[in-house]
Amino acid sequence: MNISKSYFQLSIPLMDQVQENQLLHLIQKSIPFSREIISFFDQENNKHLLLLKKSSTNNTLTSVFSELKERKISKEKTSIILNNICQKITQQLLYLEENLIEANLAFLKPEMIFVCETYKNKIFENISTLDKANLANHEKLNHITWFILPNEISFESEPKLQGKNIWQYFAEIDPDNGTSFRLLEQLITEKKYKTAFESCITFNFDQNKEFNSKSNSDISEKENTKKQKSKKEKNKVIKKSNFKRWLERLKYKFGSQDIELREMTIPLNPKQDLFRIAMLSEGVPGTLDEDQGIRVFILIDEFLIGRDKAICDLVFEENTIGRLHARITRHGSHYFIEDLGSKNGTYLDGKKLNKYQTYLLPEQCRLKFAEQNLYFVID
Repeated sequence: MNISKSYFQLSIPLMDQVQENQLLHLIQKSIPFSREIISFFDQENNKHLLLLKKSSTNNTLTSVFSELKERKISKEKTSIILNNICQKITQQLLYLEENLIEANLAFLKPEMIFVCETYKNKIFENISTLDKANLANHEKLNHITWFILPNEISFESEPKLQGKNIWQYFAEIDPDNGTSFRLLEQLITEKKYKTAFESCITFNFDQNKEFNSKSNSDISEKENTKKQKSKKEKNKVIKKSNFKRWLERLKYKFGSQDIELREMTIPLNPKQDLFRIAMLSEGVPGTLDEDQGIRVFILIDEFLIGRDKAICDLVFEENTIGRLHARITRHGSHYFIEDLGSKNGTYLDGKKLNKYQTYLLPEQCRLKFAEQNLYFVID
C-alpha cells in the first residue's frame, strides 16, 4: 500500500506518558465527524508518527469548490453553500466543547477537510434549485469530516499545516463577504463557538451590512484596548526608571551598605502537583452553565461517590446509584477512577468501565454514574 496516497503523514516530538495517553484517549473516542487517525512509534527514526486517513474519493473542500467554479454557479448559491458549511463546522466545535475536547484548529485547512458523498451529491444534483431549505435537511454532523487531535500536541514543521485556514479560503472564494469570514475566524480563535454558530444562522451572508459594521466596531474596540494597554506599559517603564534613579540617589547619599536590595520572592508554581485541583460539575466547565447543578472540588486523595451519607464524599439519593458506587483517587498530579462493583456501572466518555479496575482520568472528560452525568476537569 502506498501510504502517501492513502494517508497524510505527520511526525510529532517525543511525548511523555500522560501526553501519549491523552492522544490515544482522543483517537479511540467515538467522534462522529473525526477521520481515522493511526498513531505508531517509528523505532528506526526514534519518533512518533501519525497517519491521517484521506478520502477514497477526491472530496476535499478544495476539490468540491474547484468543481463548483468550473460549473460557474452564481455568487448567491456559492454564499448559501459557504454559509451552510460554516454552520456545520461551528456546530462541530460546539459539540467538541460540550464534550470537553479542545481540538487543534490547525487542521481546519480546506485541503484537509472532507465532504461526504451524500452531501456533495445533494449540492450538485440540486444546483439549479439550491437554497437554504434544501441544505437544511442535511444537518448531520458527519457530512463534513476532519482530523480531531489534541490542541497541546505540537507538530514538526509541516507544510500541510502552514497554509491558509478555511476562513481565509472562504474569503477568497466570496470576497464580498470577506469581513464576515474574518469576524467568524476571530470568534473561533477566541473560542466563542456559540456566538460564531449563532452568527452563521442569524446573519444573511448576502446582506451583511449589520454583520460587517459589528465586525468593524469590534476591531476598532480591540485597537483602542491595545492603545490603552500600550500607554499603561509605557507609564510602567517610566515609573520603574524613576524608582531606579531614586534608589541610586539614596545609595549615593547614605552608602550602599545601608540600602540592601532584597532577593526576590520566588512565586509558587500553580502547575505543581500540590495545586492541581480536580472538579466535578453538572454544567459544562468554562461556560456560563458551570455553576448550575452539582459542582464539587476533589481536595482529598481518596474521593468516594455513592448513596451512603456516612462514608461518601459526593452523595446521590437515587436508588440506581450504588451504596459505594465509585472512587476517584489522586496520585501525584494524576487522578484515577475505579468502579466499586456498582450494578448500573460507571462510564468514562461513554465507555463502561470494568469493575474494580483503575483507569487514568484525562484532564477533561465526561463521567456517568448509573444515570447521573458529570463533567470532570483538572485545573
